[in-house]
Amino acid sequence: MYCMICVDTGDVLDVGKLARIDKTGDEMPWGFGGWRDDVSGKWVDSTNLLRLVERFLIIHRGKEVRLVPLALLESVDIDSLRFIESEDQLLNCDIVPEPCEDRDLAAIPCEVITKVKEAVR
Repeated sequence: MYCMICVDTGDVLDVGKLARIDKTGDEMPWGFGGWRDDVSGKWVDSTNLLRLVERFLIIHRGKEVRLVPLALLESVDIDSLRFIESEDQLLNCDIVPEPCEDRDLAAIPCEVITKVKEAVR
């Protein structure tokens, strides 16, 4: 199982298992299997999972977001993390502040800008 975690806020989005085989047993490119919504019981995968990942990234733009195995999160104080438990929890939360490219760019720490520049050398 893999999760996206915002290292800065402790918010966690489960994205499921990485797999190369689809539900029918056919080979596919690597992808995420999805997860079950704890509130509705609905299976969240494919387009719905992409929508949640997109929303998670928009909410945490400018912050450090990582894709990590769930086992890493189980090795820390898991009570300090905030797992997304339902689609509605993520889709209905406010985006504050609203995206503004100029403001978001100005808020990026200098060390992150340096790291990006070093990565493209």
